[in-house]
Amino acid sequence: MLTLTGTDRVPRWSYVPFAILTLVHLYGQATGVVAVADWTKTWLMLALLVAFLLSAPRGNWLPVALGTVALLGSSLGDNSDLGGDEFLRGLGAFAVAHLSYIVLFAWGMGLRPRNARKWALFYLPLVVLVLSIVLPHAGVMAPAVATYALLILTMAILGSSGNRATALGSALFVISDSVLSLDLFVPDFHFWQIDLVIMGTYTIGQGLIVYGVAQKLWERSAASGYRASAGE
Repeated sequence: MLTLTGTDRVPRWSYVPFAILTLVHLYGQATGVVAVADWTKTWLMLALLVAFLLSAPRGNWLPVALGTVALLGSSLGDNSDLGGDEFLRGLGAFAVAHLSYIVLFAWGMGLRPRNARKWALFYLPLVVLVLSIVLPHAGVMAPAVATYALLILTMAILGSSGNRATALGSALFVISDSVLSLDLFVPDFHFWQIDLVIMGTYTIGQGLIVYGVAQKLWERSAASGYRASAGE
């Protein structure tokens, strides 16, 4: 009898609109077409949310609810001016997103830090290094930035204990936020196509996390179904 894996069951077609929107957004970033980049950024996480809702198995209300909160928080963060007077709103929105992912990974998917991949150990010195550079320039925002860093560190370690998609997606998210924090706070920190790097790692990372979550949910759903049928 053929047994479908989590990867087999995820309807990949539901991610096509998000993938197209991401490519258009990155094109706008790379070419400096601000109107295209700004418009697509508004809809990126909402398109990913639709993909998640269409691809997650039915009956998993808690993981789906947590994933929904994470993506709505990310969408609010995307549409906040992090470089201006909406910084705290944006940081808070992303903090809610990471907290939702943490609960989703730990409670909704049963992931544990003890199962983290060995390379996830490098997250700690990376975060410490970035904070040592950023915090002296953060002023009164320093406590909020440090708290946010703790959340993303926890999210990334838990994500690395999942499948390849959640592990790689979490890593890309860490890279994106690290570069973004340096860009926001450290004077004269800039390099060619920095916005493309930030948004490229962010959007692909988010997409991989969500796709990996859908895979894991299908695997758990199939396992539950198998145990139920075996008990009959």
